[in-house]
Amino acid sequence: MAMSRKRSQNWSESERNALIDVIMSAKTTQSVSWNEAAEVVNSVGGHGGDAGEVKKKWINLKSVVKKKVMGQLHGHKQTGGGEPIEMNIKDWEEKVLATIPNVSVSGIEGGSTLVNN
Repeated sequence: MAMSRKRSQNWSESERNALIDVIMSAKTTQSVSWNEAAEVVNSVGGHGGDAGEVKKKWINLKSVVKKKVMGQLHGHKQTGGGEPIEMNIKDWEEKVLATIPNVSVSGIEGGSTLVNN
């Protein structure tokens, strides 16, 4: 019989913000000490996560924000342009977005998507 995996608890807003603050204070995400980030997050909310869980949470946050922004930009391009769209993103999402290179979100300007017909 297979053992079921226990689901970890959801992160609180204060834990998420603490993680974002740690990342924003680092020069690069490569220079982040994930053990120190875990200590900061755990001191705020007591989530009890280790360095691996904290790093995974950061990767997931970036992915969620990138998908949201790319979806909004893609929808705008499908309508033929028109008025500039107002991004509907939260403050914490804006901070995460600031750590993602623009080319990763909007693509190379003037570039095209290669499609095989």
